[in-house]
Amino acid sequence: MPSGGARNRSGPAADINSYRQRRDADGWVKLPPRVDRRRSPNWPLRPAMNDRERELWRRFWRMGQSIVWESQHQQLALAVYVRQFVAVEELNFDVPTSRLNSLRIQADDLGITMPGLNRYRWRYTTTEELQKQADDVVSRKDRRRRSTAEQIAELLPMVADDER
Repeated sequence: MPSGGARNRSGPAADINSYRQRRDADGWVKLPPRVDRRRSPNWPLRPAMNDRERELWRRFWRMGQSIVWESQHQQLALAVYVRQFVAVEELNFDVPTSRLNSLRIQADDLGITMPGLNRYRWRYTTTEELQKQADDVVSRKDRRRRSTAEQIAELLPMVADDER
């Protein structure tokens, strides 16, 4: 049964553990658990970020979702979320529920929360998948490189010496 309807997130949520979802696994985007970056994108807001905003900004840009954010130019949306999150955090989360709800919606829209990940059909690569990828890389490196003569010999039909 497809999800959808008159409102956002109406209908059943996508379940990656269901048979149908496993069968149609290519519909899910597999995110790496961590992205190694030399530096995060520039902070797009004024005034400049404070220490806590810098810490969160760098942490978010190491998340797997950052690959999508960067390709979709979501730096501004993430910066607004970080700034609002820090402002609420500085007030010990003693703010109106509507403000907390706004933060949750922003987190969903950025794919930071589980409902957001499910909505965009993003999931983190499992440990088993990462291990298999690492094993494949190692096995490719372990394979002996064949000489050009061996590669050519494979292409030619075998002819016995007495047939010449």
